[in-house]
Amino acid sequence: MVPMASKTTRIRLLPISAVLLLCCSRLSAVEIPKDFQRMIVSIEVPTSGAEQLAAGGLLPPYRPVGTGFFASPDGKDPLTRLTLITAKHVMEEACLVSSRVYLRYIDSPKDSHGNTLRWELQICEKTLQRDAKGNPVISPDGSPVVTTQKLWTPHPSADLAAIPLASIRRANVSEDIKAFRLTDILNDELQKEWDIGASDETFILAFHPGIMNGEPSSAVIRHGTIAFFPSGADTFLVDSFVFPGNSGSPVILKPTIVNLKGYQFSVSGNARQAYLLGVVVEFLPYTEFAISPQTQHPRISFEENSGLVRAVRAEKVAELLRAMYPPPTPAAK
Repeated sequence: MVPMASKTTRIRLLPISAVLLLCCSRLSAVEIPKDFQRMIVSIEVPTSGAEQLAAGGLLPPYRPVGTGFFASPDGKDPLTRLTLITAKHVMEEACLVSSRVYLRYIDSPKDSHGNTLRWELQICEKTLQRDAKGNPVISPDGSPVVTTQKLWTPHPSADLAAIPLASIRRANVSEDIKAFRLTDILNDELQKEWDIGASDETFILAFHPGIMNGEPSSAVIRHGTIAFFPSGADTFLVDSFVFPGNSGSPVILKPTIVNLKGYQFSVSGNARQAYLLGVVVEFLPYTEFAISPQTQHPRISFEENSGLVRAVRAEKVAELLRAMYPPPTPAAK
């Protein structure tokens, strides 16, 4: 009788465990909201005449220099003080080419000729330096000296930059675009609450070059995993692939209501949302050297994409927004 009872128990438990396994796997396999792609833009500069000449005139009129995303310090209406966030080196490299960048999002409208319309954004001011007599100052190599004033706000220590988009919104920004609020940004308290660290899954929202004919880049979502999350550091590593044009892309924490803390799984009524986890700044290359058999010295090096992405922690984005938009000072009584 005992074997029959244990066999019956096993028969009854197997379907229950199967249901629980299926349920938990479905709960953990949560996607990010589809409209998250409306938070990102491709940051582009005009293709130069020299570039077009070298390519036989086959290049698009604009080329991507990076990806950016929208953020705002306002919780109720994020579009009130809409701000573009990207990697600082994206702005610096763009300013070397042009004082303006052109922003394109996933649903940018087209004109009557089928050309994509872009938002024009001035990011720096370039002024020809003159001497006391009003003549242009010439550098030793014969070129005029130009002073550059940056219109973006850099983070003091991280590879981040932000610039307000108030003038663009007044022109033609669509009301269906989205922006990260301060409450959408992962902070230290949330990281401890959800025990976020290595092996947690992520998504990277980026504009990737060369996918569709006629467009310099297209919006994509890449899956990844936190590979290295050192305590107290400004950056962390994600196991995923990024390429030129992806700098400035937001890294999103995969949402779930099934969470592993220590060795215990917990199903929480307060679901872990798709927090902004970080901002892509570079990929880590893997370098291999060819050694001369005669001298035993390196003769040539080969570099490949290692599949590791360095990202700045999202808390640095919150710091930048708070610095740009400090709370009003209470009136003296």
